[in-house]
Amino acid sequence: MSFKDTRESSLYLKSGASSSKKVLDLVVKNKERDFFCPLLDDPLLPDEKVILHSDGAGTKPLLAYLAYKLTGETAWFEGLAWDSLVMNLNDVFCCGAAHSLFLTNTISRNKELVPDEAVSAVINGYKKAIKKLKEFGINITLAGGETADVGDIVSTLSVDSSLFARIKNKDLISFKNIKRGDLIVGIASFGKASYEERENSGIGCNGISLARQVLISKKYFDKFPEIGKRRDLPRKGEDEIDLFSKLGQSSLTLLEALLSPTRVYAPFLLQLYSSAKESIHGVVHCTGGGQTKILNFGKGVFYCKEKFFPPPLIFKKIQEKVLISSKEMYQVFNMGHLLELIIDPVALALVASTASSFNLPFKVIGEIKDTRRDKNLLFIRTPDGEEFKAEL
Repeated sequence: MSFKDTRESSLYLKSGASSSKKVLDLVVKNKERDFFCPLLDDPLLPDEKVILHSDGAGTKPLLAYLAYKLTGETAWFEGLAWDSLVMNLNDVFCCGAAHSLFLTNTISRNKELVPDEAVSAVINGYKKAIKKLKEFGINITLAGGETADVGDIVSTLSVDSSLFARIKNKDLISFKNIKRGDLIVGIASFGKASYEERENSGIGCNGISLARQVLISKKYFDKFPEIGKRRDLPRKGEDEIDLFSKLGQSSLTLLEALLSPTRVYAPFLLQLYSSAKESIHGVVHCTGGGQTKILNFGKGVFYCKEKFFPPPLIFKKIQEKVLISSKEMYQVFNMGHLLELIIDPVALALVASTASSFNLPFKVIGEIKDTRRDKNLLFIRTPDGEEFKAEL
């Protein structure tokens, strides 16, 4: 079986973003592969590790801005705080049961276009998110932040966060424990979890640059040039796309689906770690790189994934409107599960019961074929039968 690095989506590059983030290879020579996030030692607490993690809402603020311009409502901006926080929180909890959580944020905006009420909505969103997470034992202290008016370099606004956390050494989840025969279990990004107020489209925060280009009509790019230039993509016609129409059988409009909040998995993981930690050999937040993200972790592991969830409606809509292969869809988007667990098969029942208690659909989507390779290998078979392979 021949492998090569096929993590990069050419269509995503055309939309202005990278699925492989090869730029990191230029600056990070010895990237951490045993843990999902880089870990730091604390000489004062040798029994714990420290994580200082940064992430944000990506280009999703452009969608919130467009929604604001079309409706006049600044409430659309509130959800960006949740996205920015959760993108950090999910990553951190992939490393284990984190505690001593401190969050800071940076909101950069073009003051001429983004009103004070929008900034207030984002800040209120952080407060609401922290209050909600506290209900599930996730205690985060909001340690302030920065609001910058930088209209010369930011067309609308960006919403970014940094999260400080500690994890006890005994609670760490390490990819070093992966073994042949382990199962890869996907935890859904779509549907309505018990802690969510409404249906989730499953889109999360990754692939938004491509989704915007495909699903936002030309007239909006012409009317609001601040949302970015319209890229030359192989679209299937130029028919009008109604952002306020329902997305198929979903309860969400297309615009609501695009702005659907990134699903948080920390409550689920915290409960699972308390009962099955020793049988969990890796946890992956399928963000940048979509379903190829897993390739970055472990050493000499052959990952095989071929039993995915059917693609949620938002991803089907994207495929309806642009010429894109299934391979590229799975390189860019989560395609139905934003979290995956690598587990000993004996833990499957515990994973199932814990996921069900949160109303989170789950599925065994693959397995570990080998752990003695020179490089990490990945084989993917999509639901429509397309296959591709990669190595790293």
